[in-house]
Amino acid sequence: HWTAACAPYLARQIALLRPRFILCVGRISAQAMLGLREPVTRLRGRFLDFRGLPLLATYHPSALLRDERLKRPAWEDMKLLRERMNADG
Repeated sequence: HWTAACAPYLARQIALLRPRFILCVGRISAQAMLGLREPVTRLRGRFLDFRGLPLLATYHPSALLRDERLKRPAWEDMKLLRERMNADG
């Protein structure tokens, strides 16, 4: 499967970059990173743990184009990320 093939590369990139946060944009990335099958509607709006890093899942931009009602929740996710980034310095 493609996620298994890409996992070592992604792990190496994360180790090199040492991000303070991870933003997963869309269901596929969130499910792959977390190893879960929950829909993004259940994953978004809160920070989840990914190997000790705070991970925030939100809607994919294409979903926002298809359904304008998702724009407000996605904006709230971005504000949550900004708030956390500012708090953690």
